[in-house]
Amino acid sequence: MSPRPVDEWPNEPLVESEIRPEHDPTEALDSIPIDETVFGVWGMTREREISTATNEPVPADTIVDLVLETPIEYHMYSYTHHKGTRQWVAYESEQKGTEGGDRLETTLERYALLAGESDLA
Repeated sequence: MSPRPVDEWPNEPLVESEIRPEHDPTEALDSIPIDETVFGVWGMTREREISTATNEPVPADTIVDLVLETPIEYHMYSYTHHKGTRQWVAYESEQKGTEGGDRLETTLERYALLAGESDLA
């Protein structure tokens, strides 16, 4: 399945300074609704990619990939080009303990745990 737009999210990337790691993960971000089952919020910055694509400077802590971890799966989101515009999109969730979940866990080695806890930490 191809990525689908996440209309209820902001029309811009997140900035790490917006995240409140001292809060419960479901309350760590004001701009994004987070389900109560999420216990870990992972993020990756892509400063160079965004700067090149928009020809605008962006903060060094701009987050364009976000993974929300629940007890049974990972939900991945990216701020990317989609249907002629830049927007947040959601990908298929990956179940923990499956081949897809294992691949995503390997990917998360390059991400930072921004809020909450993780089965991987």
